[in-house]
Amino acid sequence: MSKLWEGKGHEILIRAFKEVKKEIKGAKLVIVGEGPLSGMLHDLVDSLSLTDSVIFAGFQMDVAGIISSFDVAVLPSYFEGMGRVLLEAMAMEKPVVASRVGGIPDLVKDGVNGYLIQPGDIKGFADALKKLLNDKGLANIMGKDGRKGITDKFSADAMVRSINELYIECLKRKGIKIGD
Repeated sequence: MSKLWEGKGHEILIRAFKEVKKEIKGAKLVIVGEGPLSGMLHDLVDSLSLTDSVIFAGFQMDVAGIISSFDVAVLPSYFEGMGRVLLEAMAMEKPVVASRVGGIPDLVKDGVNGYLIQPGDIKGFADALKKLLNDKGLANIMGKDGRKGITDKFSADAMVRSINELYIECLKRKGIKIGD
């Protein structure tokens, strides 16, 4: 679920997927989004003989519906603020494989709820994907941990608690006494 433009790492994912296909014959890659790199990415898929295994889904409104069909969510970006799609995938108990950039390490705990890979590391992405696709038990455990982690950190209750703690700390710094 991303714009098909420079910096999102789609080419790296497609090349990593070529390695995945060598081991997992029935694997499919779904690329969701549209953008200026669409033609180049289609050409890359053709040149790697992956046209029967890579689906370009274009822009999608039904985020939950599309994510629910995935076994793993992947975000191979070279730069990223946080990666909302990761939150959405983790909320649906999907393990994730993502680049170790920006705010992503705040969401993904490497080896716990997914894998963090150096940007541009084709082998790293391929190996992580193969681990999760070959071990449904591991993928399930990581997916459940991801949901728990974002619920604990990003639920409405967690956000209210965090804001409340911040206000109390600010008031204390100003010397304002709270409660008894």
